[in-house]
Amino acid sequence: MPETILVVGDANADVSAELLRFPEEGSDAPIRTLRWESGGVAANTATALAALGTRARLLACVGQDPAAVVALAAAQAAGVDCIAVQYHPYLATGLCFAAISPGGERTFFSSRGANTALQSAPNMLDDIAWVHVGGHALLENSQRQTVLDLLALAVSQGIPCSLDLCEPLLHSWPGLIETLHTYSVVFVSRREIDLVAAGDTPEASAQRLLAAGAGCAVIKLGERGCLAGDGTEVCREPGIAVETLDTTGCGDAFAAGWLTATLADAPLAERARLANAAGALAATMAGATAAFGDAARVRAWVAGAGEPGHG
Repeated sequence: MPETILVVGDANADVSAELLRFPEEGSDAPIRTLRWESGGVAANTATALAALGTRARLLACVGQDPAAVVALAAAQAAGVDCIAVQYHPYLATGLCFAAISPGGERTFFSSRGANTALQSAPNMLDDIAWVHVGGHALLENSQRQTVLDLLALAVSQGIPCSLDLCEPLLHSWPGLIETLHTYSVVFVSRREIDLVAAGDTPEASAQRLLAAGAGCAVIKLGERGCLAGDGTEVCREPGIAVETLDTTGCGDAFAAGWLTATLADAPLAERARLANAAGALAATMAGATAAFGDAARVRAWVAGAGEPGHG
């Protein structure tokens, strides 16, 4: 049976509204366009993994409401295994509302909703080869304890784990760095690195993450690509130039590319190239990862074939 990655974290409904003008409090502002999409780091990453041909199972909690259908739609369409998704009886599905002003400025209104109520369930690690955690899953309430218990069980069974850090987690959990020994891979963005392991260079920051216990430190550098170190080698891979349409979900696609190459036991540089390619491809499309496409498109980027669709 092909190896399955368990992706743990948030699944949200994302609502984007293009405004004719941003309203003052209490006023009534017209909307030019309105778009509903699947969102949440875990749902996005699982969707991208499935699009890349990697088996993914999503562990998240949604409400029993219409927004749950939106939150899970992209993952289900991509073939993600959603058997472990939980449905809370009264909390609403997590939702992120983005109000987009005429100049392009985005103002976000977010509710984590049912995500925070994730509970343990039996046999969560059956047939699982890797556990990947979105950082928001460690923020609060029963969700954090559920994930910590799951990670401890995975480590005890020799299942490798990875963590995609997020800025809110770094602000709220000062002791997080003491837990990094749990993870075979830690992903961190260029913005987040200053909060957890600031160094004079990305290489120095990666070394600090490794010194804290991470098995492999992967620093996402946006359009400049990425830097990765695993204690034996350091790889810096340049980014892929694209005409960026929307950066939503790029980091999630990047992680999916890295994990896909990791399960294939690819060398560090090849993991970096596939991750960069997946993130770059996601930037060329509106929304998160629902329109991500398939592995052939990403391979076209890696091979230098130019515009997506040539593969």
